[in-house]
Order: sequence, then structure tokens, then C-alpha cells
Amino acid sequence: MRVKPRKLVLRNFCQFKQKTLEFAPGTIGLTGPNGAGKTNLVRAIYTAMAGEPPGGHLKDMLRWGADFGYVELTLDCDGQPVVVKRDLKRGSHSLESPLLAHQLTKKETVNEWLSKTTGSDVGRLDSVAFVPQGMMTRLLTMRHMERSRLFCGMFGLDRAEKLSQALLKARGALQAPRDRSKELIDIKESVKQLEEARKTLDADLAALRASMAQWNDIYEQARRDSVKETSEAAEARMKAALEELTLVTGRLAELAGDGSADSGDTRRSVEQAFMAGREKARLSARFRELELEAGRIAAEIAAATAPVSTEGLDDQVVACRNRVNDTMRALAVRSKGRCDACGAEYPATEAEMQRLKDSLLQSQQELGQLVSKQKAEERALADYRGLMTSLNCRMVSVRTALDDTASSLKKLEGAAVLTEEEYTKKLGEIDRREARAVEVASLNGRRKLAETALAEAEASPTVPEDTRRKALDVIAAYEDAKSRLSEMERIRLENETRRAILSESMSRIEAENAAGLKVASTLAVLDRAREVLHQDALPRLATGSLVDRFNRNMTEYESVFGYGFSCRLNRDLDFEVDFPGRKGLSVDVLSGGEQMAASAAALMALHGMLAPDFGMLVLDEPTYGLDKDALAALSRVLETACGHLKSQGMIVLIPTHEEALFPVFDDIISINKEEVEYVN
Repeated sequence: MRVKPRKLVLRNFCQFKQKTLEFAPGTIGLTGPNGAGKTNLVRAIYTAMAGEPPGGHLKDMLRWGADFGYVELTLDCDGQPVVVKRDLKRGSHSLESPLLAHQLTKKETVNEWLSKTTGSDVGRLDSVAFVPQGMMTRLLTMRHMERSRLFCGMFGLDRAEKLSQALLKARGALQAPRDRSKELIDIKESVKQLEEARKTLDADLAALRASMAQWNDIYEQARRDSVKETSEAAEARMKAALEELTLVTGRLAELAGDGSADSGDTRRSVEQAFMAGREKARLSARFRELELEAGRIAAEIAAATAPVSTEGLDDQVVACRNRVNDTMRALAVRSKGRCDACGAEYPATEAEMQRLKDSLLQSQQELGQLVSKQKAEERALADYRGLMTSLNCRMVSVRTALDDTASSLKKLEGAAVLTEEEYTKKLGEIDRREARAVEVASLNGRRKLAETALAEAEASPTVPEDTRRKALDVIAAYEDAKSRLSEMERIRLENETRRAILSESMSRIEAENAAGLKVASTLAVLDRAREVLHQDALPRLATGSLVDRFNRNMTEYESVFGYGFSCRLNRDLDFEVDFPGRKGLSVDVLSGGEQMAASAAALMALHGMLAPDFGMLVLDEPTYGLDKDALAALSRVLETACGHLKSQGMIVLIPTHEEALFPVFDDIISINKEEVEYVN
């Protein structure tokens, strides 16, 4: 199924914000200044086919500052459209076509379908269908190692080299099995010795347990005798108890004969009487202070003088204010010359007007003096009233305090009171009485303890001293036997633990020996595989059929150019030239034009062999580094080669800025930094 690119749509791809290109069979020239984006358009086609740009990631192709972007390539598959879309921002992939029942949305499935359809691994199209600059003239003349790497990559033999490296890594991860047979024999011997030791310990433990079972009754009697006192110890305890009882009884008799009388006063009652005395003295002093304060307030009230009444002054102020008003009305009438109320005429002379003004001024001054005097007398009266109110309030407060103090003193008249000296004496008596009571209680407790100790000493069972000593010896011997039994059981447990560990180690070593046999077999297989996949053996072991296919295609395309020689690739991946009568010559015998023709035939042969169903061949900057004569020769070679490819329905895309190649192109796409335009 022949697959041909028909339409390329870019959104925010590198410097292209929005571009659409359409392709038709034939030779298309992609022209424009450096930096216009010719190479990025080729990258866009490869990205759409392979799912990622050469040597990078999808997000690296997103236009700076853009929040989305994609590359979409429409392919023609035998008349049916196939749309491949790669999202630059999200890294998603999709493929839609009427040839499919549903959309493909995973990179692996999309690339697998495209590889199957084009007949080539889409990840290797960059070396088959996208020819880098300079390769048009260097394919035949490059060094052997460089050409070997190139053809190994095209033929997929680099995968074998990667597999060989992976095998080497796996070989390094596997360690050669170590022979542990001697170690296994030593462990088995140790297990045998431990088993014999366990049997010996079991026999000793059984004998010791039987012996201790016979001693149980003797041990129990000895334990009972060991807790009994000897006769001497019991007599010593009775003597000590009698001495303590005699001492305590004598002291109690002394305290009972103490002649100090008990007054019956308690510490609380004494403290209350002392506080009552202090309160009574304080209240008496307070009563005397309040009486003096009441006398002082009464004297201040008697000394205060009432101010003169302002009633007569008020009448004078009213009369003076009336005179001022009358004079002002007279001035108003005289100034108008008539009365507004009755309409009568009142002509006035200047002397009369001046007299009225003088009278008004004198009355206003007199009124001001009277008002000031009235305010001063009112302030004095207010001050007097305030003083009397304050004194009366103080007098009421003092009399209330006197009544309260007298009431408190009356309540304390019948209460018992103590002076400070009496209070100190009473407290001393109470302290002595309380100390005596505490001593008596302590002596009573000691007496009870002495009586109890005496009774216990009299009732305690006793044994002779030699019997008790023998019982202690029996107990010591029994405890020593128990200790030896515990130690033997511990040794037996350690023996069992050690035997279990050794048994586990023995099982593990046996398993490792079995696994070691498998590892040795695996290592042998890996070594053999690496020998087969070694890079020195790759050209002869794996390239035979591929080289034969390439040479058949090469012969087909050489006939297009009609040169009188044939060029072929040998098994060492070196080119040889055959002339009539001379064979196996170096490509150096060819002229520059003949080398270009052979290179073009080789590239077309590789494309036809490795990407037979991909209908596009991209020759990036084929004029790179050529002089004028080489450029003319290349133009003739491209004209012949592109004409042949066009006849097969192929699209040949040539990015270049060399105008000498323009006659070769069927269409020219001119790219500027701001737009893409088509030129027929």
C-alpha cells in the first residue's frame, strides 16, 4: 500500500504559529533565507510520521509562549485519507482513516500501523526517506567505519549491537557459581556432632531430674525448718520486748503524775478572745476620732456667713433694662421722623438726638454694672449653698459612722477579751498540753508493739541451732541442682538453635548449588549469543540477504542514468565499481558526476528497499559544499532521478536556497519568516 503525504497543518510548531502546506507528486523545492524554517518543516513531516522529532521530544517543538500546538499530516493510502495528529503540549497521538474501524490513540499503535503500511520502521525514516545535507555526494566516499554505522542503522543491525550490549550487561550481572561442596560436608559433620551432644545432654538431664524428684520431700522439710527461729534468738526477742515495755510504762506513769492543770481553753477560743480585745481597742479609738470630726464640722457650719439677698438688685436690673429699651425706641422714632404705630410726626434736632444717644450709652453702662454685680452675688450664694450641702453631708456620714461604731462596741461588751501578754501565756499552756498528748499517743503505740512482740516471741516455734544449719545446707544443695538443671536446659536450647541454623544453611547451599548449575548453563548460552552478535561478525552473518537486495535495486536505478559502469555494495559494506573488462575497482576511479549519479542510485535503492511504500523522499540541502561544476553535475543528476521518481508517483522534497536547482522543481514553496507562499 503506497503512502503519500498530501497535506501538512502546523499550529504553534517552532516559529510557525499557523501554517498549511499541500504536496503533489513531483519535485518540490522548499526555498527561503536562513532561519525561515525550511528544516523545521522537514522536522514537522518526520515528527508526524515518527511521533517525535529527531533527537528530541514533542514539547521541545512547541512555539515559545503558546499553550497548545500540534502537527497534523494527511496521507493518501491508495486513495483513502489517513490523518495523523501529534499534540505537542499534551504528548498525545491519534490516527483516523476510513480504513480503520476506530481511531488509534496510542503512540505505539499509531507507529505500528504506519510502519506496517509504509513497509519501514517509522523510527528509522530519518536515515532512509530523509537524507541529511551532504549525503548526496558523500555516501560513496565516506570512510568505512562511518558507512558501516550508517548501513547498520539503516538495516536495523544496530539493534543487534544493542542486544549484544544488553547480553554483556546480563553476563556481568550473573556471577559464576562457587563450588561449596567442602563447606556442605563441614556443615553436615557439625550437624552430626550437635546431634550426638544433644543425646548426651538429654541423658544427663533425665538423671538430674530423677535425682531432684527424690530430694523434693527432704527439701520441703528443710525449707520449713529454715524459717523457724532458734531458741537463743527467741529468748533475745522476748528480753528486748520486756525492756521496751518497762520503759514505756514508766514514762506513761510520769506523764500521768504531771501536776499541770488543764484550763479547758482551746487554741481557737484563745485566738478569738485576743482578736476581740484588739477589735474593741480599735473601735474605741475610732469612736473618739469620729466625735472630734463631728465637732469640727459643727464649728465650720457655725462659722459660715450667708450672703446678702439679690431681690432688690433684680428690681434695679429690670428698671435699668426698661430705660434702655425706651431710649432705643425714642431714638428709632426720631431717626425716622414719625411713629410706625400711630403715624404721628416727630421731627428731631441734632442736639436732641445726641442727648438720647448719651442717655442710652449711660443706661447701657449702668445695666452692665448691675448685671455683673447680680452675677457675682449669685455666684456667692451658690458657693454658700454648696459649702453648706457638703458640710451637712459630712455631718450625716460622721453621725452614721458614730452609730455603727457604738453598736459594734455594745456587741463586744459581754465578750471575753485578752491582752497580748495573756494571749502569749495561754498559747504556751496549750502547746505544752498538745505536746504531752502527742507523746502519750506515741508511748501507747510503742507499748502495743512491745506487747505484740512479746506474745509472738512466746508463741514462736523454735528448733535447735544444728538442725536449722543442716536445713540451710540442704536448701543450698537443692538450689545448686536447680541452677545446674537450668544451665543444661539453656545449653540444650542453644544446641537446638545452632543445629536448626546449620540445617537451614545446608538447605540453602544445596539450593544454591542447584541454581549454580542453571547459571552456568545460562552463562554458556549468553557467551555463545555474544559470539554470534559480535560487531566483527555482523556484516557477514546478518547483511548477506540485505546487501543482495540492495544491489538488485541499485542495478535497477543505475539503468536510469545510463552510465557505462555498475556500482555494488560488497559484504564488508564497501562500494565497488565494475567496468566492462575490469571489476572490483574503487569508487575513486569515478568522476564527480559519476559519483553523484551512483550516490543518487544508492539512495533511491535504499528508499525502495527499506521504505518501499512511503511515497516521499526528502533531500536536505544537496548542494552543501559544492563548487560550480559539481553544482551543474548535481543539477543534471537530480533532473534525471526526480523525473524517474515522479513517474512512479513519488514526492521529492528538496529544501535549498540554491537557485541553480529551480529548473528541476515542478513546484516551489517559498518560505519567509512571516508567511509561506506557493510559486508555480
